[in-house]
Parts: sequence; C-alpha cells; structure tokens
Amino acid sequence: KNQNDKNQNAKKEKLPVKRVILFMLKTAAREKPALFAVYFLRLLRELINRSQMVILPKLLIDELVAAYNGAGATEHLKIAAIYALITLIAQFVSNIMNSIAVRVTDVYSEYFNQYFQIQTNDFSMTIDFEQTEDPAALDQLKKAKDGMTWYSGNVTGILDNFFLIINNIIVLCGVIAVIAISSPLLIPIQLGLIAV
Repeated sequence: KNQNDKNQNAKKEKLPVKRVILFMLKTAAREKPALFAVYFLRLLRELINRSQMVILPKLLIDELVAAYNGAGATEHLKIAAIYALITLIAQFVSNIMNSIAVRVTDVYSEYFNQYFQIQTNDFSMTIDFEQTEDPAALDQLKKAKDGMTWYSGNVTGILDNFFLIINNIIVLCGVIAVIAISSPLLIPIQLGLIAV
C-alpha cells in the first residue's frame, strides 16, 4: 500500500514539473524567441570548442611527427602551421561567441525576472480582498515567486539545463564516432564493461 501511495505521489509531482517546463518554454517562445538562437549559438560554440580541443591537436601532432621523421619536413611543417593557425582562429571565434552569448543570456534572464515579477504582481492584484491576508494564499504566492526565480532560475535556468543535456548528448555521440572510426574494437569492450 505504501509503495502505491509513493508511486501516485511521484506521478503527481511529475505533472507539475512538465507543466512548468512547458509553460516556461512557451513563454520564452512567445516573448523572446531570439533566446533560442542564443542557445543555438552557445551550442555551436561548444562544438567548435570540442573539435578544436580534440581533432586539431591530433592533426597538428601527426604533422609534427611526420616532419620529425623526415618525410617531407617542409611540407609537413607548413601544414602544421596551418593547423596551429586554425586552432588560434577557432579559439578566438569561440571566445567571441561565448562572450556574446553570455551577455545576451544575462539580459534575457533579467528581462524574464522582471516579466514574471510583473505577472505575479498583476495576478496578486486580481485576487479577492479576503485572500490578501489568508496564510494559504500568501504561501501560494511565495511559492510561485520562489519557483519562478530561486528554484528554476526562470526561463534561462531551464534552458541552461536543456542546453547542457543536448550538449552532453552531442559530445557522447562525437566520442562514440571518434572511437568507432579510430578503434572500432574498443566499442564492444566498453559496452561489456558498462554491462558488468
């Protein structure tokens, strides 16, 4: 019986979370749809950063090793210099994109803080006068304010978590692709170790 009560309570708790997330996302899409473009920019920046940290150093080291071994040293050093330049440019572009995305996200975060504060204040002005001193109504109002700001971090806090999940999925897929290309026999070993 206790297990059934726990399962029903868990189902009841999931529903408001879904509703809150959907409400926040719909509000962001309605009020400031450009915020999604900012998160796409952040995702693109992470992809540039990851590829710059993973792929370019390997290519650079391969060229330096080939030049060290004497196989057309001049040609390999030129290619290594190109890879080093691409690394610097990718880092520069990545830093600019990050700076822009962080600043714009901060502006939108403040906008949504003010937006939800105004919405909450407007709603509190429409409640019946008798409820203005009702402890239950005041408690609900406090929960709403805390939920919009402190618990969720408002729209940008929720989108930050979505961005983190998507970013981690892309990184995982990238790692699997690199392993599949460079050492395909490692995948069954890793899956076996995970299963154990």
